[in-house]
Amino acid sequence: MKTSTTVLTATLASLAAAAPTKTINKRATTSDCAQYGSTTASPYVISNDLWGEANGAGSQCYTSNGVSDGSLSWGTTWSWANNANDVKSYANVILDFTPTQLSGISSLMSSWDWSYTGDSIVADVSYDLFTNSVASTTSEEYEIMIWLGRLGTAGPIASSYDASGNPVAVASTTVAGHTFDLYKGTNGVQTATYSFLATENITSFSGDVNEFLTYLVGSQGFDSSQYLVSIGAGTEAFTGSNAVFTTSSYSIAIEMGSDSSSDSSAASSIVDTQVAVASSAPSAVASPSTATTTATSSAAVSSSASSVATVSTAALTSSTVVSAISSSVSYAAATSVAAVSTSASVTSTSSAPVYTEAPTSSHHHHPYSSGTPGEGCNIKYVYV
Repeated sequence: MKTSTTVLTATLASLAAAAPTKTINKRATTSDCAQYGSTTASPYVISNDLWGEANGAGSQCYTSNGVSDGSLSWGTTWSWANNANDVKSYANVILDFTPTQLSGISSLMSSWDWSYTGDSIVADVSYDLFTNSVASTTSEEYEIMIWLGRLGTAGPIASSYDASGNPVAVASTTVAGHTFDLYKGTNGVQTATYSFLATENITSFSGDVNEFLTYLVGSQGFDSSQYLVSIGAGTEAFTGSNAVFTTSSYSIAIEMGSDSSSDSSAASSIVDTQVAVASSAPSAVASPSTATTTATSSAAVSSSASSVATVSTAALTSSTVVSAISSSVSYAAATSVAAVSTSASVTSTSSAPVYTEAPTSSHHHHPYSSGTPGEGCNIKYVYV
């Protein structure tokens, strides 16, 4: 018995020594509270982007927990007061990639799990994509917003408003099992903007973001020869206190190998319901006493002649091309409207804001350009 125990013990010790050691992916935690503080967690760049902090009183910091098993964990905490109709920040994550024509993209698979807590939060959670007719970020022609969440009475820029001042959707579509209303307008720097708004907040999204692009190509006459030059994901903050935005897991990846025919076939598989604009507008205008004061804030990517993106060497694997671009990509605040909300609940809001056009200007500084904040800025218009 004693001999058997000795042999067994020696055998177990031998097996333990031979067993492979489990690899644990450790995340490197980084925090920054600077106006344009940023950090790289390849293949992403996280930015604080407090481009509108002069419009309010408060502070904001982001924390990156790094990438583990292909997913990024990050978040931001903030408190902002004053000028409830003005955006204070767009803390966000930008993917490093090579500008690519839409016709050459086969998929943009993404997953995003997020949560929001705080007091009287007015904010949105959205993807922010930019396209251009050339492979350059110096002058974006189109902005494509995909809103997964809206807290408070947030709403999009639109080209048409009903008699009560509410933006009028141009279409409705279903992507990844979720229904989105589509709005189209022009932001303050004259960038044509498409905004997909989820009819209900989506705190856990998993799907192909390319379906939004193929929908625009197939159903809205969008040019598939446009280059996708920037892909962002983040939250735009207006006002609130003790806000905690947490992304427990985020990932997005580009796969190449498509052509225009696959774009069209993919677009045809998406539910597309055109919305009648003229007939949907009510005849009466809401009285000033009952109107909810809101603002439309829009910021396109800031650009200058010196901020041309540097393309890195692409890695090729079979028919899939996963590419990277240097972080001279511009960061932009989401296109949105908002009014002060008294609820921090992450649920859809049924109250309709009223939009009264009265342009004022503010600056959106390029967080990665040289010089001091205020240089290389674009003007945006705020509707209040």
